[in-house]
Amino acid sequence: MNARVCLLALATACAGDPDGGATDTLEFMATDLAVPAGADVTYCTYIDSEVTEDRDILAYQGQQSEFGHHTILFGVRARQPPGTHECTEADMINVRYLAGAGAETGYSVPDGIAFRLSAGQQLMIQSHFINTGERDVVGHSHFMVDTALPDPARQIADLFVVVSTDIEVPARSAGSATVDCPVGKDLSIIQLGGHAHEWGTRVSIARTVGSAGEAEMLYDEPWNPETIFNPVVRQFTVEEPLVVAAGDRITLTCDYQNDTDEPLTFPKEMCVSFAFYFPAEREIDCVDGHWPGS
Repeated sequence: MNARVCLLALATACAGDPDGGATDTLEFMATDLAVPAGADVTYCTYIDSEVTEDRDILAYQGQQSEFGHHTILFGVRARQPPGTHECTEADMINVRYLAGAGAETGYSVPDGIAFRLSAGQQLMIQSHFINTGERDVVGHSHFMVDTALPDPARQIADLFVVVSTDIEVPARSAGSATVDCPVGKDLSIIQLGGHAHEWGTRVSIARTVGSAGEAEMLYDEPWNPETIFNPVVRQFTVEEPLVVAAGDRITLTCDYQNDTDEPLTFPKEMCVSFAFYFPAEREIDCVDGHWPGS
């Protein structure tokens, strides 16, 4: 099978060869995104095209234009009209993670693992921009996604996120945010990292086994502007994953130094633990200590 790259602007997608052959590399782009000076804006771009057969995502490269913060490629559960608008909560509960990147990030999925792109599934690109400049810009987000036909030897992975929205750091002060996530099912994790914005000074992730016991530090990293887009990520393997059991607790702590004259709150600042787990049926978002469905 020869690799074929399709350059499709204005949020369209290559959906395979006309004669029914499979495409190895897919390209998706969201363009003409208005980012005014000083804006912190997140757009959701629903794509009009779809793939005609199931594909396993094995690697991807994401890029954004100036002032790009992150971009994520999602599969959509309930189809939406094609086009772009500012993201809402309704958008985010209607999607499943497929690929994500900072302003310019690549990722190779570990051997034996894949993210599943289903035939007929609508796609959506989320594009987050923070324009710290003094002029308006027009942004774009761009994905190159390497795929292969599904293989029973691969296990499907998805995103496990712990988030605190309870962030409030007074002006010209240090502060922190902490959240406990009670784990609701056994998880085998292949990648673990943290995320904060430019006022973060440290991100820590700990695990407490069961209802008692001493917390084990899984991730404890100093934070600076460089790590916003290039965080330290702990890697595990399919053979030796990080195992977190139902009943364990994940404790996420983020420290900050607010050097502004205004209180620092979510979403201007963030406190996130992200992991990829398998075998997965869906994305798991544990927000402010609430396991989904609990």
